Amino acid sequence: MPLQSPVVRDLSLWNSRVSKSVWEISTPEKNSLYWSIIISYLIPSAHSQSTSNFAKRLKNLTDGSGGSQEVMDQLKNFNPFKKKHAFHFGKDMTGVLQIFKKKINRSTNNRPFGADVQGMKLDAASKMLNCFIEVYSIDSNGTKNHCIYSPNSQSINSSVNLDTIIIFHHPNTQLKNREKDTFGFGMEFQNAQSSQEKALTFLLRKDKLLKENNAQIQQSVRNSENFLISLLNSDVKNVIPRIYKSPYILAKLQNAGYNTNPLVKGRDGFSAFHLCLSLPDSQYLNILYNYVSNNFYQSSESCRNPSDETVKSLNDLKRAFEADFENSNGFSSLPPIAVQRYRQILRFNEYQANVVKIMKNSQQKSADSIFLSILQEYINYFLFCSLPNDEGLQFENYLIFSDYYENLDRYTSVLLLDRLLSVKNKAFSDLVKSLFLMVMSNNYFPGKEHNHDDDTPLGCKGCAHRLIPFRSRMNFLKVMREGFDKVQTGSAGNNASPDCMILRNVQSIPKDEFLLARLKTSLETAINAEVNDKKGVLTILRTIQVFGEVFATSITENFVSGFLLSAHIPEHIELALLDIRNDISHYKANAIEGRLNLETRIDLLQKIQDELKLIYQVLEPVFSCQQFKMKEFIIQSAAPHFQISEEELKNIATEREIWCKAEWGQFKSFAVNVFRLFAKVLNKLEPKMNDSKNYFHKIKRLQNGAEALNFVFSFKITSDDPIVAKHLTDARSELQKIIKSLEERELIDDDINDLHNSYQKYVLLLKQVFDLEVKDTDSELKCKYLIYFKENLKDYNVFVEEENLKIRKLISEFLEPSFEATLKLKTALKNPQSLTNIDQVLNQTYLSSKNRKIIKDAILPKQLENLKISKNVNKNNPDKTLDKKRKPPKSPEEVLKNFSYESQKQALGEENETSEKLLEMLTKEEYKVALLQHSSTFEKSLEIKFLKLVNQKMEFLIERINVIERVLIDEEDNIRDLVKWGRSPEIKKHNKFLMRQRYVMELDVKSSLEMLLFDCMNIMHERKDLENIYTKMNDMFAGVDLRNILSHGNILVDSLGTFLDPDDLPSELITKMLELIDDKKALEALSNLWMKEKPMTTKHLKELIKKQSGSQTIADIIKCLRWEGYAVILPTRQ
Repeated sequence: MPLQSPVVRDLSLWNSRVSKSVWEISTPEKNSLYWSIIISYLIPSAHSQSTSNFAKRLKNLTDGSGGSQEVMDQLKNFNPFKKKHAFHFGKDMTGVLQIFKKKINRSTNNRPFGADVQGMKLDAASKMLNCFIEVYSIDSNGTKNHCIYSPNSQSINSSVNLDTIIIFHHPNTQLKNREKDTFGFGMEFQNAQSSQEKALTFLLRKDKLLKENNAQIQQSVRNSENFLISLLNSDVKNVIPRIYKSPYILAKLQNAGYNTNPLVKGRDGFSAFHLCLSLPDSQYLNILYNYVSNNFYQSSESCRNPSDETVKSLNDLKRAFEADFENSNGFSSLPPIAVQRYRQILRFNEYQANVVKIMKNSQQKSADSIFLSILQEYINYFLFCSLPNDEGLQFENYLIFSDYYENLDRYTSVLLLDRLLSVKNKAFSDLVKSLFLMVMSNNYFPGKEHNHDDDTPLGCKGCAHRLIPFRSRMNFLKVMREGFDKVQTGSAGNNASPDCMILRNVQSIPKDEFLLARLKTSLETAINAEVNDKKGVLTILRTIQVFGEVFATSITENFVSGFLLSAHIPEHIELALLDIRNDISHYKANAIEGRLNLETRIDLLQKIQDELKLIYQVLEPVFSCQQFKMKEFIIQSAAPHFQISEEELKNIATEREIWCKAEWGQFKSFAVNVFRLFAKVLNKLEPKMNDSKNYFHKIKRLQNGAEALNFVFSFKITSDDPIVAKHLTDARSELQKIIKSLEERELIDDDINDLHNSYQKYVLLLKQVFDLEVKDTDSELKCKYLIYFKENLKDYNVFVEEENLKIRKLISEFLEPSFEATLKLKTALKNPQSLTNIDQVLNQTYLSSKNRKIIKDAILPKQLENLKISKNVNKNNPDKTLDKKRKPPKSPEEVLKNFSYESQKQALGEENETSEKLLEMLTKEEYKVALLQHSSTFEKSLEIKFLKLVNQKMEFLIERINVIERVLIDEEDNIRDLVKWGRSPEIKKHNKFLMRQRYVMELDVKSSLEMLLFDCMNIMHERKDLENIYTKMNDMFAGVDLRNILSHGNILVDSLGTFLDPDDLPSELITKMLELIDDKKALEALSNLWMKEKPMTTKHLKELIKKQSGSQTIADIIKCLRWEGYAVILPTRQ
């Protein structure tokens, strides 16, 4: 049973003779009283490491001191702050419990009817251990009682200093379907401090930022009653966002006895929000507000999916802010910003409370009606206060109360996107694009803390960029009102499909702008991961796969991002990344065993990680510049909807010029590499190319290069020098004109000369504007270990040394008659008269009946004559001739070459090619059937290895699921214990919630799980009966193919999902992983059944299952509703 977290108890509340606080440590339901007495009695001497005193106490408990060192060691390792759901002691400690329990029970055997059994046990324990036992009782209504049990020779008021142990009693505790008394014990602060700090250290090491600040965090919260307020008052408050964005970390802190509730008041009588309001950075206020408003992240119920608890949380927040305001005399001692933030957060709280009530009280209404109600409420609160229709005043208000507007827009955007999948009215479709634009513009043009020019935000250059998100939200208001009016007047038209509505609008956002951001995140995860286990290895593989996917997508779509990557990554590395991506992004039989072998090579993957670090350094200029390219895209997207003046654009452009000067080294690398690649592309152009597809690809590549060249000059405001600005405009116009003409006609020599001349003008401008020269040098980036990985990924031989020789010998001997028969048939095709017993020879081969007929028809003269007649008939009847598009029939020579082996070398290749050739042979159904039947003659270990190779698709799926279970569940003790103990739907739901947060927060966990899930989906891909496994069905991005998201990325999920709802997709991925883990037993049973019985067809497999219906193996199979979908993964014929 899960245990309660340690709780601080103030003993003075029980009118105790002592006035102090202690930790209450809960114990298991079974033997709760005995465990409480034993541990509280022994643990002080265990912590003080007094061996003699511990042995004496142990003797009092058991009448013997044997094994005292082992028991002492177990107690020293006991840490109730570290493992909330586990109570692990070895056999020695369990032995102590059993002896002590017998002694107590013997002393209470002769009790009168109706006696207080627990009281008698406590009294007996007090006398046996010669110590006071103070019992503090508290029932479910909060009623407190206190009593003391003393040894015979002492009274409560005795001056003799005997030990006192503290027991907490909870009468009639509700447990599942019954009530039972439970107990805990008291632990002194000085004994608990070390354990609590160890638990905190263990937790902090899970996160890189927290681990780096471990010592400072420990120092800040030591001897503190309020963990959160202590952190807010410290120099390491920057860790708070990291902690409070993760319910997973928060749950661990709570288990360790640390207060994380911002509403709990400190010694000064104020909540944590009082401190937050005065901090320079408003993120602390927003993060803690979200934590409380979303039910303390205890479940999926939140302001997005409200319950009664959500309403209560919002009301509690309002009361806490108002109490802090009143008790501090209107924040008179805080900076003026505190009052402003107080006003903003209260208005947002009011809006949120209204919307939560709409959602909670409108469950019987239609989706369209709820959607309209939310829109109306949003319009009501769209402005912080009533303002005239003046853009200048509204923009100033937007800057001053930016926290309010950001909270309002972000929260509402999530709600609207959630419900867009449910609404039917076509009028809402126009909202999508303007909503996306508003979200992205706010993300890429965020507010920054700075001193305003002339002490006013209007006209301030530091605020100029905020005009983009301001006008984006005003445009959204306009579109929203138009849609609202259409619905009200009934002029919206036909209903629309919501998912199509979203996807259609998303298609207008080019993927190119997001590819580099995706690659950057993946690389950062890989280079920061600890590569010392399977999880670390898979994190590296996931990054390589993403890298190759980004390259492949940018090449296929001919994106500018592909040009920028190629400009910085040597061609041989680019090709290696593409090859690896091709081999691991699809199920390839000849790459599975090699991959599994390479995944055990920790040393190799660590060296590849070092190479990825070098690649990241090389690409840093590209990543930095891409941020500005993204902003450029948003401005261009906004242009059709509202105007931005040249002066405003110039103020925004100043930011990139400042960056260029501050990061000159990065910019120099970026610019020179772009110019170098453009020159290489130019030099590869040839006139009159025959391959039209390749020609247009090169022209598009040239177009991308021209765009990249122009982007280089966007980092300098050339309008300050009219001559330079004109030269740049002319060069841009000239190059664009040439490329445009080449899209419509063939390239000639004059065009190439013109292109070179135009490029030289850019080179001169680069020297003139940035004082940079383009010199051709080789990259120092080699990545030999990445190349090694690529070269050893495929065709790994699973059979080693003697195994290899044995299986080659066994299979060769078995196939020898077919080798001879094939050679005879080969001779007969040249000399038909050499073979008289054709049917007998054909029967010795493993050709299919169709292929046997082709051979036979080619050899027998009668069939040859019939074939000639048939040909003549076809000539006279052209309507009956073969369709030109159909493949011509295979020649008999081709049939023999491709479907029948003539020698061991052709069948099994060289010794190191055995596995590769066997996998190739197994693709031929007749050979597979024959080898499976013959495999029973192999020695057992060799047969198992061979069968696993034949069944490698299912074996690989099971192996991937095992690793998913290890990473997702087994690595984390809290989650593992909840899986073990949790039976109720509530606990399972909460555990899934913790898994999701671990996925979100621990990036190596995220990457490795994505790689594993992607591998699973590759095996199950295109199985319609398993569609629910790999298609996302719920929440914001329903209906998307998870395999495509994991492979190619998805513009909606990768960008807006991250901004608006980072939990939505992870929730679905966790659900799919848990489905696979639940189905693993059925998969193992299917695999074992196939290994044992070797059914050749799915029909035969089903017959076996029906025949053996009484066995446990079959029970495990049919218990899984999806078993028939999984069965087709086995190497059986359909």
